[in-house]
Amino acid sequence: MKQVQISEFEPTSSGQMAHFYRIENASGASVTLCDYGASIVSLLVPDRQKLLRDVVLGYAHVKGYETGGEYFGETVGRCCNRICHGQFVLNGQQIQLNCNDGKHHLHGGYHSLSRRIWKAECSGNSVAFTTESPDGEEHYPGNLQVTVTYTFDDTNYQTEAAVIGSVISEYTPILQNGLCGSEEETIEYLDEFLAVLDAAGMNEVIEANQAQLDAWLTDNSTPSVHK
Repeated sequence: MKQVQISEFEPTSSGQMAHFYRIENASGASVTLCDYGASIVSLLVPDRQKLLRDVVLGYAHVKGYETGGEYFGETVGRCCNRICHGQFVLNGQQIQLNCNDGKHHLHGGYHSLSRRIWKAECSGNSVAFTTESPDGEEHYPGNLQVTVTYTFDDTNYQTEAAVIGSVISEYTPILQNGLCGSEEETIEYLDEFLAVLDAAGMNEVIEANQAQLDAWLTDNSTPSVHK
């Protein structure tokens, strides 16, 4: 197993240099990580013909990781997915987060965990990325420390995450599969989403999921609540 290879990527818009961390195993398979967003940039693994193929999507430039709406390979947070209207109740107090996706809060907001350079520490065939989110960031309560460790060995891939926080969250209204709010808002959201699929020529996808969508609307007229 080769040691982690570190190289410069590109400077961010704030002038900080982002770096690549590449780990290669005995078969020649490799993973390339980036300290911006603790991201997976490339994952080259053998296909059935034993040819190495990149099986993840990524951006060619650091600007994509700074502004891209697809969040390719990034570690998002403090939350993953959407929080309806950016609101939840914690210990009897209503919290209003920044809304960075129309009326809702998405993937931790404008300055989410994916929109920063993490501290990296290499050890053998592993890279541990660590960052902190202070109390009040994006209006979240409590200090948060997060460590994500990527290990690439001859079995090809492992990942581990550890989160240390000073606040234990109660239930928050998360959009299940991107759905939230009143039934009217949900239908409006779905209509917009289906229109995008239709414009992309994905009629078969729409038809294949129409029955499931109709069943969901029948059973869910109020927002889903998840921990």
